[in-house]
Amino acid sequence: TVYSWSTSTNSNISGYFTSGTGNIPPMSPINNSSTPQTLTYTVNATNGNCPGLTDVFTVTVLPCANSLVANNVSNQLLCSGSVVSAIQISGNATSYSWTNSNLAMGLAPSGVNLIPSFTANNTSQNPITSSITITPAYTHNGFTCNGNPQTYTFTVYPASTAYNITASNCDFYTWNGITYTQSGIYQYQGTSAQGCDSIVNL
Repeated sequence: TVYSWSTSTNSNISGYFTSGTGNIPPMSPINNSSTPQTLTYTVNATNGNCPGLTDVFTVTVLPCANSLVANNVSNQLLCSGSVVSAIQISGNATSYSWTNSNLAMGLAPSGVNLIPSFTANNTSQNPITSSITITPAYTHNGFTCNGNPQTYTFTVYPASTAYNITASNCDFYTWNGITYTQSGIYQYQGTSAQGCDSIVNL
């Protein structure tokens, strides 16, 4: 009995054999698109001049790791005490698992698809950072292919920074465009370059 086989062609898949006889050799097909692609194989059996049965089966090739991406996420600059809106991760995968490297910032350690709303936290006097790593995955009929992890940095600055300035001058003193003509203790509240409160005691 001789077995001959052939397959349909698919321009979105590379690295596969289109026809032959006997066993179908090992191959590593690559899906160059962002959605599942299929190849339909037809196997014909013959014995001399007598045709045998025909078998048809389908091979589904999931998207490769490089084509899976996570959207709607970016590096974040946050002030301690600010409420961060939830981030719905989207893209061409079927799920997105994420991890948080620094629990001190107020975010849960991990999750899937949604980074929930949280209150940014930093009790120190210096900025703290956390790496948010997202791994996209594509699942089809119970089989899962993982994409390449994508990492973003969340930086949380202290809620407010206080500065003390001691100055003396004759008659008047001008600081930050404001002129003071009497001695005393003055307080100025502004905003730092990161958008957090900055208080100056003068």
